[in-house]
Amino acid sequence: RGQVLFSHTSPCLPSLRSLQMVLARLSTTTLAPRALVRMQEPPVTPAPVTEAPPAPPAFNVKDLPGISGPLGFFDPLGFSTDASEGKIKFYREVELKHGRVAMLASLGFLVGENFHPLFGGNIDVPSYIAFQETPLQTFWPAVMLAISILEVFSVFSFN
Repeated sequence: RGQVLFSHTSPCLPSLRSLQMVLARLSTTTLAPRALVRMQEPPVTPAPVTEAPPAPPAFNVKDLPGISGPLGFFDPLGFSTDASEGKIKFYREVELKHGRVAMLASLGFLVGENFHPLFGGNIDVPSYIAFQETPLQTFWPAVMLAISILEVFSVFSFN
């Protein structure tokens, strides 16, 4: 027949002996030792196979924008034959920058011939020698020094 789990010495509290018996019985029959208990591991799913993005095409200087007919690719001195991609792009950037400065300078020659309000407007010589007629002759070497510093530092910006 069944065992008595609690003795009724007190109507609300079981005796210490009966608690010990219950714990001993549970530990040997129904509870597994802690060493055998394993945590549930998440199911292992294989990583999805993704294809690597295609490699970018190799750099070719003849495929850059701006190369068009009738001349096509024009490099008579061969500056681009052994140059890296960064150096070629630097050359293109410098070419654009210097071309824009040259266009502004040519516009300055044309405007300076007819309109020169600086220094009182009484310099009446051709524009190619007008800079020598100004009282600021020491100003132009300072301008050239400032421009050359900016240009030298821009050379080190390419890789």
